[in-house]
Amino acid sequence: MRRLILPGICLLLAGCGTPLVTRQETARVWFVQGLQYEIEGDPDSALMRYSNILAENPDNAYVLDKTGRLLLREKKFREAEQYFSKAVSASPNNAEYMVNCGLAYFFDKKYPEAIRWMEKGLKKKEMPSYRAILCDLYVATNRYEDALASYRILMDTYPSNFLLSYNYGTILEKTGRIEEAKKAYLGTLALNPNFSRAAFSIATLYDRAGDEKNAEKYYLDAIRLNPKEASAYSYTAEFYLKQKSWDKAEQIVLDGIKNSGETAVFYQILGLIRFQKQDYVKAEEYYRKALTFGETSSIYFNLGVACDKLNKKDEMEADLKKAIALDSSNHLALNYLGYSYLLADKNIKEALSLIEKANKLDPDNGAYIDSLGWAYYKLGKYNAAKKLLERAVQIEDDPEVMEHLGFLYYSIHDYTKAILWWSKSLERTGKKEIRDMIDKVRGTIQSTVP
Repeated sequence: MRRLILPGICLLLAGCGTPLVTRQETARVWFVQGLQYEIEGDPDSALMRYSNILAENPDNAYVLDKTGRLLLREKKFREAEQYFSKAVSASPNNAEYMVNCGLAYFFDKKYPEAIRWMEKGLKKKEMPSYRAILCDLYVATNRYEDALASYRILMDTYPSNFLLSYNYGTILEKTGRIEEAKKAYLGTLALNPNFSRAAFSIATLYDRAGDEKNAEKYYLDAIRLNPKEASAYSYTAEFYLKQKSWDKAEQIVLDGIKNSGETAVFYQILGLIRFQKQDYVKAEEYYRKALTFGETSSIYFNLGVACDKLNKKDEMEADLKKAIALDSSNHLALNYLGYSYLLADKNIKEALSLIEKANKLDPDNGAYIDSLGWAYYKLGKYNAAKKLLERAVQIEDDPEVMEHLGFLYYSIHDYTKAILWWSKSLERTGKKEIRDMIDKVRGTIQSTVP
Protein backbone atom coordinates (compact mmCIF):
# COMPACT_ATOMS: atom_id res chain seq x y z
CA MET A 1 0.00 0.00 0.00
CA ARG A 2 1.26 3.50 -0.85
CA ARG A 3 2.11 5.58 2.20
CA LEU A 4 -0.10 8.58 2.94
CA ILE A 5 1.53 11.78 1.78
CA LEU A 6 1.60 14.71 4.19
CA PRO A 7 -0.51 12.96 6.82
CA GLY A 8 -0.59 16.02 9.04
CA ILE A 9 -2.47 18.08 6.45
CA CYS A 10 -5.88 16.51 5.97
CA LEU A 11 -9.53 17.11 6.51
CA LEU A 12 -10.24 16.99 10.21
CA LEU A 13 -13.78 16.12 11.05
CA ALA A 14 -15.41 17.14 14.32
CA GLY A 15 -18.88 16.92 15.71
CA CYS A 16 -21.40 17.05 12.82
CA GLY A 17 -18.67 16.73 10.12
CA THR A 18 -17.89 20.36 9.40
CA PRO A 19 -14.41 20.62 7.75
CA LEU A 20 -11.85 22.45 9.83
CA VAL A 21 -9.82 23.48 6.75
CA THR A 22 -10.97 25.39 3.71
CA ARG A 23 -11.33 24.11 0.16
CA GLN A 24 -8.32 26.21 -0.78
CA GLU A 25 -6.20 24.41 1.77
CA THR A 26 -7.50 21.07 0.53
CA ALA A 27 -6.53 22.06 -3.03
CA ARG A 28 -3.02 22.83 -1.79
CA VAL A 29 -2.79 19.37 -0.24
CA TRP A 30 -3.94 17.73 -3.49
CA PHE A 31 -1.48 19.80 -5.48
CA VAL A 32 1.48 18.91 -3.25
CA GLN A 33 0.43 15.27 -3.36
CA GLY A 34 0.27 15.47 -7.15
CA LEU A 35 3.80 16.86 -7.28
CA GLN A 36 5.03 14.09 -5.00
CA TYR A 37 3.40 11.45 -7.17
CA GLU A 38 5.12 12.95 -10.22
CA ILE A 39 8.49 12.77 -8.44
CA GLU A 40 7.83 9.16 -7.54
CA GLY A 41 6.97 8.30 -11.15
CA ASP A 42 3.25 7.74 -10.65
CA PRO A 43 1.63 10.02 -13.26
CA ASP A 44 -1.82 8.43 -12.98
CA SER A 45 -2.08 9.26 -9.27
CA ALA A 46 -0.73 12.74 -9.94
CA LEU A 47 -3.38 13.31 -12.62
CA MET A 48 -6.06 12.11 -10.22
CA ARG A 49 -5.00 14.72 -7.64
CA TYR A 50 -4.97 17.49 -10.24
CA SER A 51 -8.39 16.40 -11.49
CA ASN A 52 -9.69 16.67 -7.92
CA ILE A 53 -8.58 20.31 -7.88
CA LEU A 54 -10.15 20.99 -11.27
CA ALA A 55 -13.41 19.37 -10.20
CA GLU A 56 -13.65 22.04 -7.50
CA ASN A 57 -12.27 24.83 -9.69
CA PRO A 58 -12.34 24.05 -13.44
CA ASP A 59 -10.88 27.48 -14.30
CA ASN A 60 -7.65 27.02 -12.35
CA ALA A 61 -5.34 27.92 -15.24
CA TYR A 62 -2.16 26.95 -13.45
CA VAL A 63 -3.40 23.42 -12.68
CA LEU A 64 -4.83 23.08 -16.20
CA ASP A 65 -1.40 23.94 -17.61
CA LYS A 66 0.33 21.62 -15.11
CA THR A 67 -1.98 18.79 -16.15
CA GLY A 68 -1.28 19.50 -19.81
CA ARG A 69 2.47 19.39 -19.24
CA LEU A 70 2.20 16.06 -17.42
CA LEU A 71 0.06 14.62 -20.24
CA LEU A 72 2.63 15.91 -22.71
CA ARG A 73 5.37 13.98 -20.93
CA GLU A 74 3.14 10.90 -21.07
CA LYS A 75 2.77 11.46 -24.85
CA LYS A 76 -0.99 11.92 -24.53
CA PHE A 77 -0.88 14.83 -26.91
CA ARG A 78 -4.55 15.24 -27.71
CA GLU A 79 -5.55 15.29 -24.07
CA ALA A 80 -2.75 17.78 -23.42
CA GLU A 81 -4.10 20.02 -26.20
CA GLN A 82 -7.48 20.18 -24.47
CA TYR A 83 -6.02 21.15 -21.10
CA PHE A 84 -3.72 23.79 -22.57
CA SER A 85 -6.63 25.27 -24.54
CA LYS A 86 -8.66 25.48 -21.34
CA ALA A 87 -5.69 27.11 -19.57
CA VAL A 88 -5.52 29.78 -22.28
CA SER A 89 -9.29 30.34 -22.04
CA ALA A 90 -8.98 30.76 -18.28
CA SER A 91 -5.94 33.06 -18.58
CA PRO A 92 -6.03 34.58 -22.08
CA ASN A 93 -2.96 36.78 -21.68
CA ASN A 94 -0.56 34.09 -20.47
CA ALA A 95 2.03 33.58 -23.21
CA GLU A 96 3.45 30.40 -21.69
CA TYR A 97 0.12 28.61 -21.81
CA MET A 98 -0.17 29.52 -25.49
CA VAL A 99 3.26 28.17 -26.44
CA ASN A 100 2.64 25.02 -24.39
CA CYS A 101 -0.53 24.54 -26.39
CA GLY A 102 1.53 24.97 -29.54
CA LEU A 103 4.00 22.41 -28.23
CA ALA A 104 1.25 19.82 -27.80
CA TYR A 105 0.09 20.38 -31.37
CA PHE A 106 3.71 20.16 -32.53
CA PHE A 107 4.17 16.72 -30.99
CA ASP A 108 0.80 15.69 -32.40
CA LYS A 109 2.13 16.77 -35.82
CA LYS A 110 -0.67 19.31 -36.28
CA TYR A 111 1.75 21.90 -37.55
CA PRO A 112 -0.60 24.71 -38.64
CA GLU A 113 -2.24 24.74 -35.19
CA ALA A 114 1.14 24.51 -33.51
CA ILE A 115 2.41 27.50 -35.48
CA ARG A 116 -0.71 29.53 -34.70
CA TRP A 117 -0.36 29.04 -30.94
CA MET A 118 3.40 29.53 -30.93
CA GLU A 119 3.09 32.77 -32.85
CA LYS A 120 0.40 34.08 -30.49
CA GLY A 121 2.48 33.28 -27.43
CA LEU A 122 5.73 34.71 -28.80
CA LYS A 123 4.04 37.96 -29.74
CA LYS A 124 3.24 38.45 -26.09
CA LYS A 125 6.55 37.24 -24.69
CA GLU A 126 9.80 36.29 -26.40
CA MET A 127 10.97 32.83 -25.32
CA PRO A 128 14.06 31.63 -27.27
CA SER A 129 13.55 27.91 -26.71
CA TYR A 130 10.03 28.11 -28.15
CA ARG A 131 11.27 30.43 -30.91
CA ALA A 132 13.67 27.65 -31.95
CA ILE A 133 10.78 25.17 -32.11
CA LEU A 134 8.81 27.65 -34.21
CA CYS A 135 11.78 27.82 -36.61
CA ASP A 136 11.62 24.03 -36.99
CA LEU A 137 7.89 24.24 -37.62
CA TYR A 138 8.37 26.84 -40.34
CA VAL A 139 10.96 24.62 -42.04
CA ALA A 140 8.71 21.55 -41.73
CA THR A 141 5.91 23.44 -43.48
CA ASN A 142 8.22 24.99 -46.13
CA ARG A 143 7.75 28.49 -44.73
CA TYR A 144 11.40 29.31 -45.24
CA GLU A 145 11.10 33.09 -45.19
CA ASP A 146 9.37 32.94 -41.81
CA ALA A 147 12.03 30.53 -40.59
CA LEU A 148 14.80 32.91 -41.67
CA ALA A 149 13.08 35.83 -39.95
CA SER A 150 12.76 33.83 -36.74
CA TYR A 151 16.39 32.75 -36.90
CA ARG A 152 17.43 36.39 -37.27
CA ILE A 153 15.58 37.16 -34.03
CA LEU A 154 17.43 34.35 -32.28
CA MET A 155 20.77 35.40 -33.75
CA ASP A 156 20.25 38.97 -32.53
CA THR A 157 19.55 37.55 -29.07
CA TYR A 158 22.50 35.13 -29.14
CA PRO A 159 25.02 36.58 -31.61
CA SER A 160 27.79 34.17 -30.58
CA ASN A 161 25.72 30.98 -31.01
CA PHE A 162 27.39 29.17 -33.91
CA LEU A 163 24.60 26.58 -34.28
CA LEU A 164 22.05 29.29 -35.01
CA SER A 165 24.34 30.68 -37.68
CA TYR A 166 24.78 27.21 -39.18
CA ASN A 167 21.05 26.44 -39.23
CA TYR A 168 20.42 29.82 -40.81
CA GLY A 169 22.91 28.87 -43.52
CA THR A 170 21.19 25.54 -44.21
CA ILE A 171 17.89 27.31 -44.88
CA LEU A 172 19.57 29.81 -47.18
CA GLU A 173 21.15 26.91 -49.04
CA LYS A 174 17.80 25.11 -49.27
CA THR A 175 16.24 28.20 -50.83
CA GLY A 176 19.05 28.51 -53.39
CA ARG A 177 20.79 31.55 -51.90
CA ILE A 178 24.18 29.96 -52.22
CA GLU A 179 26.41 32.98 -51.67
CA GLU A 180 24.43 34.02 -48.58
CA ALA A 181 24.60 30.44 -47.30
CA LYS A 182 28.34 30.36 -47.84
CA LYS A 183 28.67 33.62 -45.91
CA ALA A 184 26.61 32.15 -43.04
CA TYR A 185 28.75 29.01 -42.94
CA LEU A 186 31.94 31.07 -42.96
CA GLY A 187 30.45 33.11 -40.12
CA THR A 188 29.80 29.86 -38.28
CA LEU A 189 33.44 28.89 -38.61
CA ALA A 190 34.46 32.32 -37.36
CA LEU A 191 32.37 31.70 -34.24
CA ASN A 192 33.60 28.13 -33.85
CA PRO A 193 36.67 27.27 -35.95
CA ASN A 194 36.41 23.62 -34.88
CA PHE A 195 32.90 23.01 -36.21
CA SER A 196 33.55 20.45 -38.94
CA ARG A 197 29.99 20.43 -40.33
CA ALA A 198 30.34 24.06 -41.39
CA ALA A 199 33.60 23.28 -43.20
CA PHE A 200 31.94 20.32 -44.89
CA SER A 201 28.94 22.42 -45.98
CA ILE A 202 31.25 25.06 -47.46
CA ALA A 203 33.13 22.31 -49.30
CA THR A 204 29.95 20.98 -50.91
CA LEU A 205 28.99 24.48 -52.08
CA TYR A 206 32.36 25.02 -53.70
CA ASP A 207 32.18 21.51 -55.16
CA ARG A 208 28.83 22.15 -56.81
CA ALA A 209 30.13 25.46 -58.15
CA GLY A 210 33.12 23.70 -59.75
CA ASP A 211 35.66 25.47 -57.56
CA GLU A 212 37.86 22.41 -57.05
CA LYS A 213 40.65 24.20 -55.17
CA ASN A 214 38.43 25.59 -52.41
CA ALA A 215 36.26 22.48 -52.33
CA GLU A 216 39.32 20.31 -51.68
CA LYS A 217 40.56 22.68 -48.98
CA TYR A 218 37.33 22.61 -47.00
CA TYR A 219 36.76 18.87 -47.47
CA LEU A 220 40.19 18.24 -45.99
CA ASP A 221 39.49 20.79 -43.24
CA ALA A 222 36.31 18.91 -42.33
CA ILE A 223 38.30 15.69 -41.99
CA ARG A 224 41.00 17.40 -39.96
CA LEU A 225 38.45 18.94 -37.59
CA ASN A 226 36.56 15.67 -37.07
CA PRO A 227 38.65 12.66 -38.10
CA LYS A 228 36.06 10.27 -36.67
CA GLU A 229 33.30 11.35 -39.08
CA ALA A 230 33.08 8.64 -41.75
CA SER A 231 30.86 10.62 -44.14
CA ALA A 232 33.51 13.35 -44.50
CA TYR A 233 35.92 10.78 -45.95
CA SER A 234 33.36 9.25 -48.29
CA TYR A 235 32.26 12.63 -49.69
CA THR A 236 35.87 13.72 -50.11
CA ALA A 237 36.63 10.46 -51.90
CA GLU A 238 33.67 11.01 -54.24
CA PHE A 239 35.00 14.50 -54.92
CA TYR A 240 38.29 12.96 -56.05
CA LEU A 241 36.46 10.28 -58.06
CA LYS A 242 34.75 12.98 -60.13
CA GLN A 243 38.21 14.27 -61.00
CA LYS A 244 39.39 10.72 -61.74
CA SER A 245 42.05 11.20 -59.07
CA TRP A 246 41.95 7.52 -58.20
CA ASP A 247 45.02 7.49 -55.95
CA LYS A 248 43.85 10.45 -53.85
CA ALA A 249 40.40 8.93 -53.49
CA GLU A 250 41.87 5.60 -52.43
CA GLN A 251 44.14 7.18 -49.84
CA ILE A 252 41.27 9.18 -48.33
CA VAL A 253 39.19 6.04 -47.95
CA LEU A 254 42.06 4.11 -46.38
CA ASP A 255 42.51 7.02 -43.94
CA GLY A 256 38.79 6.87 -43.22
CA ILE A 257 38.97 3.16 -42.40
CA LYS A 258 41.94 3.78 -40.13
CA ASN A 259 40.45 6.74 -38.26
CA SER A 260 36.70 6.16 -38.27
CA GLY A 261 36.31 2.44 -38.87
CA GLU A 262 35.19 0.14 -41.67
CA THR A 263 31.92 0.75 -43.51
CA ALA A 264 30.19 -0.75 -46.53
CA VAL A 265 30.47 2.61 -48.32
CA PHE A 266 34.24 2.67 -47.90
CA TYR A 267 34.63 -0.77 -49.46
CA GLN A 268 32.25 0.07 -52.28
CA ILE A 269 34.35 3.12 -53.13
CA LEU A 270 37.54 1.06 -52.97
CA GLY A 271 35.91 -1.49 -55.26
CA LEU A 272 34.98 1.25 -57.73
CA ILE A 273 38.51 2.65 -57.69
CA ARG A 274 40.05 -0.75 -58.33
CA PHE A 275 37.51 -1.37 -61.09
CA GLN A 276 38.52 1.90 -62.76
CA LYS A 277 42.15 0.82 -62.48
CA GLN A 278 41.11 -2.47 -64.16
CA ASP A 279 42.22 -4.38 -61.09
CA TYR A 280 39.09 -6.53 -61.18
CA VAL A 281 40.41 -9.13 -58.73
CA LYS A 282 40.83 -6.50 -56.02
CA ALA A 283 37.52 -4.88 -57.00
CA GLU A 284 35.72 -8.19 -56.46
CA GLU A 285 37.47 -8.60 -53.10
CA TYR A 286 36.35 -5.14 -51.91
CA TYR A 287 32.78 -5.62 -53.07
CA ARG A 288 32.56 -8.93 -51.21
CA LYS A 289 33.93 -7.16 -48.14
CA ALA A 290 31.19 -4.54 -48.51
CA LEU A 291 28.58 -7.31 -48.48
CA THR A 292 29.69 -8.38 -45.00
CA PHE A 293 28.08 -5.17 -43.68
CA GLY A 294 24.74 -6.04 -45.28
CA GLU A 295 23.44 -7.18 -48.65
CA THR A 296 22.25 -4.45 -51.00
CA SER A 297 21.20 -4.47 -54.62
CA SER A 298 23.86 -1.94 -55.65
CA ILE A 299 26.72 -3.95 -54.14
CA TYR A 300 25.58 -7.13 -55.88
CA PHE A 301 25.32 -5.25 -59.16
CA ASN A 302 28.86 -3.91 -58.88
CA LEU A 303 30.12 -7.33 -57.84
CA GLY A 304 28.39 -8.92 -60.81
CA VAL A 305 30.04 -6.50 -63.25
CA ALA A 306 33.46 -7.17 -61.70
CA CYS A 307 32.90 -10.91 -62.04
CA ASP A 308 31.90 -10.39 -65.67
CA LYS A 309 35.22 -8.64 -66.30
CA LEU A 310 36.96 -11.65 -64.73
CA ASN A 311 34.99 -13.94 -67.07
CA LYS A 312 33.23 -15.53 -64.10
CA LYS A 313 29.96 -15.74 -66.00
CA ASP A 314 28.11 -18.01 -63.58
CA GLU A 315 28.99 -15.81 -60.60
CA MET A 316 28.11 -12.72 -62.60
CA GLU A 317 24.67 -14.13 -63.40
CA ALA A 318 24.06 -15.17 -59.78
CA ASP A 319 25.09 -11.76 -58.42
CA LEU A 320 22.91 -9.85 -60.87
CA LYS A 321 19.94 -12.08 -60.03
CA LYS A 322 20.50 -11.29 -56.34
CA ALA A 323 20.65 -7.58 -57.17
CA ILE A 324 17.27 -7.85 -58.93
CA ALA A 325 15.77 -9.97 -56.15
CA LEU A 326 16.73 -7.32 -53.59
CA ASP A 327 15.45 -4.47 -55.75
CA SER A 328 13.22 -5.25 -58.71
CA SER A 329 13.57 -1.62 -59.86
CA ASN A 330 17.36 -1.88 -60.30
CA HIS A 331 17.28 -1.16 -64.02
CA LEU A 332 21.07 -1.31 -64.27
CA ALA A 333 21.03 -4.95 -63.19
CA LEU A 334 17.99 -5.78 -65.33
CA ASN A 335 19.59 -4.42 -68.49
CA TYR A 336 23.07 -5.80 -67.74
CA LEU A 337 21.81 -9.34 -67.13
CA GLY A 338 19.49 -9.21 -70.14
CA TYR A 339 22.21 -7.92 -72.45
CA SER A 340 24.65 -10.52 -71.08
CA TYR A 341 22.20 -13.22 -72.21
CA LEU A 342 22.08 -11.65 -75.67
CA LEU A 343 25.87 -11.63 -75.91
CA ALA A 344 25.95 -15.29 -74.87
CA ASP A 345 23.14 -16.08 -77.32
CA LYS A 346 21.04 -17.75 -74.62
CA ASN A 347 17.77 -17.16 -72.79
CA ILE A 348 16.74 -14.64 -75.45
CA LYS A 349 13.10 -14.43 -74.39
CA GLU A 350 14.11 -13.97 -70.75
CA ALA A 351 16.60 -11.35 -71.88
CA LEU A 352 13.81 -9.52 -73.71
CA SER A 353 11.65 -9.54 -70.55
CA LEU A 354 14.47 -8.20 -68.38
CA ILE A 355 15.36 -5.46 -70.85
CA GLU A 356 11.73 -4.44 -71.31
CA LYS A 357 11.50 -3.93 -67.54
CA ALA A 358 14.64 -1.80 -67.61
CA ASN A 359 13.16 0.33 -70.41
CA LYS A 360 9.93 0.89 -68.49
CA LEU A 361 11.94 2.11 -65.50
CA ASP A 362 14.19 4.39 -67.58
CA PRO A 363 12.49 4.91 -70.95
CA ASP A 364 14.91 7.50 -72.37
CA ASN A 365 18.09 5.55 -71.71
CA GLY A 366 19.81 5.05 -75.05
CA ALA A 367 21.76 2.01 -73.86
CA TYR A 368 18.56 0.26 -72.76
CA ILE A 369 16.82 1.11 -76.04
CA ASP A 370 19.79 -0.36 -77.90
CA SER A 371 19.58 -3.54 -75.78
CA LEU A 372 15.87 -3.84 -76.54
CA GLY A 373 16.47 -3.33 -80.25
CA TRP A 374 19.21 -5.97 -80.20
CA ALA A 375 16.88 -8.40 -78.41
CA TYR A 376 14.28 -7.94 -81.15
CA TYR A 377 17.04 -8.41 -83.73
CA LYS A 378 18.03 -11.70 -82.08
CA LEU A 379 14.38 -12.79 -82.27
CA GLY A 380 14.24 -11.92 -85.98
CA LYS A 381 11.82 -9.01 -85.48
CA TYR A 382 13.72 -6.64 -87.73
CA ASN A 383 11.11 -3.88 -88.12
CA ALA A 384 10.82 -3.40 -84.36
CA ALA A 385 14.60 -3.67 -84.01
CA LYS A 386 15.17 -1.04 -86.71
CA LYS A 387 12.94 1.56 -85.01
CA LEU A 388 14.60 1.02 -81.64
CA LEU A 389 18.20 0.99 -82.88
CA GLU A 390 17.69 4.13 -84.99
CA ARG A 391 16.27 5.85 -81.92
CA ALA A 392 19.12 4.58 -79.75
CA VAL A 393 21.83 5.94 -82.05
CA GLN A 394 20.24 9.39 -81.85
CA ILE A 395 20.56 9.30 -78.06
CA GLU A 396 23.82 7.38 -77.65
CA ASP A 397 26.80 8.33 -79.78
CA ASP A 398 28.21 4.87 -79.18
CA PRO A 399 30.10 2.56 -81.56
CA GLU A 400 28.32 -0.52 -80.25
CA VAL A 401 24.93 0.91 -81.22
CA MET A 402 26.36 1.75 -84.66
CA GLU A 403 27.63 -1.81 -84.96
CA HIS A 404 24.20 -3.17 -84.14
CA LEU A 405 22.61 -0.93 -86.77
CA GLY A 406 25.10 -2.24 -89.29
CA PHE A 407 24.07 -5.83 -88.60
CA LEU A 408 20.39 -4.88 -88.73
CA TYR A 409 20.76 -3.28 -92.18
CA TYR A 410 22.88 -6.19 -93.34
CA SER A 411 20.12 -8.61 -92.32
CA ILE A 412 17.48 -6.67 -94.31
CA HIS A 413 19.93 -6.45 -97.28
CA ASP A 414 20.44 -2.69 -97.13
CA TYR A 415 24.18 -3.09 -97.64
CA THR A 416 24.95 0.58 -98.22
CA LYS A 417 23.62 1.57 -94.81
CA ALA A 418 25.22 -1.48 -93.22
CA ILE A 419 28.65 -0.35 -94.47
CA LEU A 420 27.89 3.25 -93.41
CA TRP A 421 27.15 2.32 -89.78
CA TRP A 422 29.90 -0.28 -89.54
CA SER A 423 32.39 2.26 -90.85
CA LYS A 424 31.31 4.78 -88.19
CA SER A 425 31.77 2.09 -85.54
CA LEU A 426 35.12 1.00 -86.97
CA GLU A 427 36.48 4.55 -86.71
CA ARG A 428 36.01 4.34 -82.93
CA THR A 429 36.95 0.73 -82.20
CA GLY A 430 39.12 -0.64 -85.01
CA LYS A 431 37.52 -4.07 -84.43
CA LYS A 432 38.77 -6.68 -86.88
CA GLU A 433 35.39 -8.45 -87.02
CA ILE A 434 33.73 -5.26 -88.26
CA ARG A 435 36.45 -4.63 -90.83
CA ASP A 436 35.98 -8.19 -92.06
CA MET A 437 32.19 -7.66 -92.32
CA ILE A 438 32.67 -4.47 -94.34
CA ASP A 439 35.03 -6.29 -96.72
CA LYS A 440 32.59 -9.18 -97.00
CA VAL A 441 29.66 -6.92 -97.87
CA ARG A 442 31.72 -4.92 -100.35
CA GLY A 443 32.66 -8.20 -102.02
CA THR A 444 29.00 -9.20 -102.13
CA ILE A 445 28.07 -5.88 -103.71
CA GLN A 446 30.84 -6.14 -106.32
CA SER A 447 29.87 -9.70 -107.21
CA THR A 448 26.34 -8.58 -107.96
CA VAL A 449 27.44 -5.74 -110.25
CA PRO A 450 27.14 -6.88 -113.91
